[in-house]
Amino acid sequence: MSTTPFDPNFSTSAAPNTGEPNTKEKIQSAADQAIKTAEDAAARAAEFSRSAVHKLDSKRDSVAAGLEKTADAMRRGPATVAEKASTAAGKLEGAAGYVRRNDLRSMGADITSAVRNNPAASLLSALACGFLLGKVMRRD
Repeated sequence: MSTTPFDPNFSTSAAPNTGEPNTKEKIQSAADQAIKTAEDAAARAAEFSRSAVHKLDSKRDSVAAGLEKTADAMRRGPATVAEKASTAAGKLEGAAGYVRRNDLRSMGADITSAVRNNPAASLLSALACGFLLGKVMRRD
């Protein structure tokens, strides 16, 4: 059996004379690159979010105007429908005022509260809102 003497200066890392990074430096470099990539992705996601909120916020007036226009059209309907239409038109005008007075954050908080209290009605409302937003977004 042959034995090799123990060398206390032996290292598994690259030899210092070669200029190659050792394993620890390679791992640190990979970690730094991963962090930079994650930070870049987070910055792009934040910018996309800000852009989407700005676009939605800029549509508030056109949504309110659409609600008011629908309310006016309902009031001009046939006399048999006029009473019901007048009530609905009043609610639409109230909604138009709410949209004009509130920003997206406060509307989001109000919607969250309403959904938790009325889940079934919330589904129907979501369908109606999606339809209205779709119409408004397609106009531009």
